[in-house]
Amino acid sequence: MLPKLQSVQTYFDSDAGRYGDQRYPEDPKTCEQFSYLVRRRYVLDMLGRGAPKPGRVLDLGCGPGVYTKDLLDRGWQLWGVDIAPKMLKVAQGRTEGRPGAGFAVGQTTKLPFASASFDAVVCIGVLAYVESEQQTIREIARMLKPGGCAVIQIMNFWAPIRAEYRLRWEVGKRLRKGPPDEEDKLREQVRLAAQVPGPFTRLCTHEGFKVHERRFYDFRMPGLAYLWPGGGLALGRAFEPVGDQTWLGWWGAGFLTRLEKVRG
Repeated sequence: MLPKLQSVQTYFDSDAGRYGDQRYPEDPKTCEQFSYLVRRRYVLDMLGRGAPKPGRVLDLGCGPGVYTKDLLDRGWQLWGVDIAPKMLKVAQGRTEGRPGAGFAVGQTTKLPFASASFDAVVCIGVLAYVESEQQTIREIARMLKPGGCAVIQIMNFWAPIRAEYRLRWEVGKRLRKGPPDEEDKLREQVRLAAQVPGPFTRLCTHEGFKVHERRFYDFRMPGLAYLWPGGGLALGRAFEPVGDQTWLGWWGAGFLTRLEKVRG
């Protein structure tokens, strides 16, 4: 395994036990938590519009299974794939012994399934970490049947919050007194990749997809979300409805797109 991917696996294995509780609480206290919750709703809604009749779905980068229960409840037969084995153990626990779910360790650029195995693919919180964005999109296209639906998320390159992330990382690195934790080690090894939404959707089109739906989400204001979480949450809630209007929502930290495979 490449050193970058090994760092990603080590970090997410270390985060498996607390990932869901930290990011998906019932009552969000920060804009970041709210954005994770609203992103899950958007993804499920997009999937429902793109594939109204449930079939086989691949949750690529499934983590601890934050979509598992919802997908099973909607009648999908689910395969979850992740690079981190400990994440998959948590995901398996979410099935509660229910049929219709399977899990496998795998990488996005070489998946252990035959071509045209799935009616839908969701790929959320993944492309920032992969070794090749184009090969990952190509592999998602290979997994889908013609006419199949893909819902994919990227980090928005233009989001103002990115500048705050970089600044806080550089300052924190210089002020750190103790040994680095697993997140510090990940950031030292892996520079998270943000994509420009326009070129990204053109890449998807080049790989045989038709774009049906796009929206921004996660409207964190630099400084505010960190210094005044309650104010940041209120602002994030206020701006969330404009995410489907590109000229207003362009500063959202995340971007979702719903695609249809149009080539065999």
